[in-house]
Amino acid sequence: MLLIFDLDGTLFEAKPVVKKAGQDTAVPGYAESLAVAIRECGRLFPGVYEMLEKLYNDGYQLVICSKSPMEYIEQVLRHMGISGFFVSVYSSSGYTSKAKLVKEIVTPEIPCIVIGDTHGDISAAKENGLFSIAAMYGYGNKAMLCGADFFAESPGGIYRVIMSEPCRAYFCKK
Repeated sequence: MLLIFDLDGTLFEAKPVVKKAGQDTAVPGYAESLAVAIRECGRLFPGVYEMLEKLYNDGYQLVICSKSPMEYIEQVLRHMGISGFFVSVYSSSGYTSKAKLVKEIVTPEIPCIVIGDTHGDISAAKENGLFSIAAMYGYGNKAMLCGADFFAESPGGIYRVIMSEPCRAYFCKK
């Protein structure tokens, strides 16, 4: 059972980091500025660590699929102390869409759910015939996420959705 998580807006509160480091990646010293911002301002959404720990301990395979660059993803996971929960980490920054990368990650014999906070996350699931969970506490909005199969108001809500009968039936059916 594979759970594909987006990073920014789903697990990690990136807005304070971007505000501190800026968005212009061409500025000399940006990588160092970003690393400092992650250390000083970076934080997981409340309840994320506990949710990941439960899912990991329950035997789910957790994967990161983010449009952010790999160096940034790895810094965030390391600094937040959650890298050990994930079996794989992917950056879709070199792809035309997250859906194309998700297509490469999933296999027909392993049931999979995509969890994210943007239309791109939900579309990646839909285009690949997968269930999706919208992280309503992230950076997306209800209109943007209306195509999701399930909605979670908190990281704990994600865990409850995954443990719910419809999700468990989906995992058993595959």
